[in-house]
This record gives sequence, structure tokens and C-alpha cells, in this order.
Amino acid sequence: MEKDSNVTSPQDDGAGDKLVDEKNGHNSKGIEVKYMTPNSQNGDAKIDIENLKSAFAGMGKEELMKFASDPFWIRTRWFLFILFWVLWASMLAGAIAIIILAPKCAPPTPREWWEQSPMYKANVATFTKDSNKLQGDLKGFTTKLEYLSSLGVKTVVLSNILKVSDKESDGVDEFKTVSPSFGTLEDLKALISAAKDQGLKLLLTLVPNHSSLKNDLFNKSASKDPLFSSYYVWAPEKGFTSDGLPAPPNNWLSLSGEGGSAWEWNEARGEFYLHQFDKEEPEFNFRNPKVVEFFNDVMKFWLDLGFSGFYLERTRYLIEDVDFRN
Repeated sequence: MEKDSNVTSPQDDGAGDKLVDEKNGHNSKGIEVKYMTPNSQNGDAKIDIENLKSAFAGMGKEELMKFASDPFWIRTRWFLFILFWVLWASMLAGAIAIIILAPKCAPPTPREWWEQSPMYKANVATFTKDSNKLQGDLKGFTTKLEYLSSLGVKTVVLSNILKVSDKESDGVDEFKTVSPSFGTLEDLKALISAAKDQGLKLLLTLVPNHSSLKNDLFNKSASKDPLFSSYYVWAPEKGFTSDGLPAPPNNWLSLSGEGGSAWEWNEARGEFYLHQFDKEEPEFNFRNPKVVEFFNDVMKFWLDLGFSGFYLERTRYLIEDVDFRN
């Protein structure tokens, strides 16, 4: 008896086909098979079948060549290429323009002569003193200018060389006269000339705060000369002490070593004069414009003689409280 050709044997019914690729765990239809952990109770295994997720592999060479030959992308590439170099050239031109056209930093301001070196302050009385002289003088100081110049000094401050009654005081008798103990005006002119030859600047020490009692200005002010009456700081008494003496206007104290009141009674004028230092050093009244004018004239005199400037001392005491409050 012949077998029916339509009847398949158990071996040919497809049961022998492999459901999945043993190596990859999926078949050609994109089905992914996952084997789950067997059940520990009965040993059964679970199979989870999912659609296979294909990894993106990118465009092939043929596809890329299609875009490369496309007129639109050709124009786009050329546009970006030209744009890049145009922007690069523009930035280069801009940088060059900034360098050329940007304002330059101003050069530093040249230093003034008083900023070019330390100032050497010299006491004429002791700088050239030797065993043959009681004190130094202008002639002796002139011989030391070359030595000072060799030190790199460009500015020398002379101590007070104006005429004074007391060598221990800076109260000046005459503001336009050289003290005879230092020499003459001609000696000073020779010193200034020699200093210029050495390239040195000379400053004159000046104390405008007060004068000496022997200054002609004070004598005229004490006598109430209308032109000089307010050249100094005067104040009437404030009652009398238990001894019957005039009492000072306030409790201001002198800054001198002796201390005591900063006021001294003047019999000739019948008022107190102010002295913030020694009682032989009456205070100028710088609230009086004539006093300011007087010192302007004094400074002009010495500048015309050849001094380059002044070293002013005790200027912090020039102005006092107008009401003389304690």
C-alpha cells in the first residue's frame, strides 16, 4: 500500500526546525527570545519572546554619495566654507584695527625736581663746625656742596639762617636778613650760585608762626600802630587773679618745655599776647590779610635771591580759635 504523499511523517512536520538561533538567541523574523530562571519548585523554565530591537548602523556609502552629489548640499557646503573664511578674515582685520587705532597709554608724567631724590636737611651751624670755629657758617657750607652732590642728593634744606636774638629760639628778628653768625647776604648769594653749579636745589627753612619780641613788627603792634595793631594775636584780660594780676583770656597752655599759660601780659599795650611756644615768640595773626601779604613779600624776596622753595615749620599752629574758647 502506497503512502499518501500529502501525509507527512512526524519527522517532516517542522517540529525539528529550530525556533531560535542557538548562538544569538533570536531568529530571522526579528523575534528575541529570553530564557528566564527555572522555578526552583518544579524545575519549569519560562520563555519571554519580544520583538528584536535593531541597532542603528548609520547610512551606507551609496546613500552618503547621493547627498554628496545633491546640488543643495553642494551649495550649502560652499556657503559654510566661504562664511568661515570671511568670518576669520574679519576677526583678523578687527584685531589689527584695534592694535593700530586703539589710543596709546600716555607716558608717565616727568617727576618734578622735588621728587627726584631725598631732601637732605642740613644744620648750617653744625654741618661745617670744627675746632677752630664755634659754629659752621655759609662759607664753610659752600665747600661741602660737592660732597653732597656725590651722595646723589639733588635738594638741600638749609636750617633757619635768618637773624634771631636767641640762638636757641626760632623767633626771627628780621625776616629778610641773614644772621651775622652765619655770614652776610653776599656769602649766601655765593652759596646759591655754587649750588646751581652742582645741580643742587636749595630750600630755606622758615617758621611763619611767630617772630621774636625784638621784631619791629611786634613793637609796632604792641604800641597799637594802626597799620600793625592786629599783626599779632592779642586779647584783653579776663578779670583778675587773687593776687590782683590780670587773668589770661582762657586756659590755653604753652607747648614749650616750661609749660604754663600760652598768654603773656604786655604792659605797653595793656593786653595779653599769645605764644604757643616760648614767651619770647609771639604769634602772628594769620586771620589778618596784611600778615599773609607780608609773608608773601618775604618769600618773594628769597625766591628772587635764588632759593627754589621753602621748608615751612609749625604751620599747624598758624590759625587759632577766633573766639578763644577753652
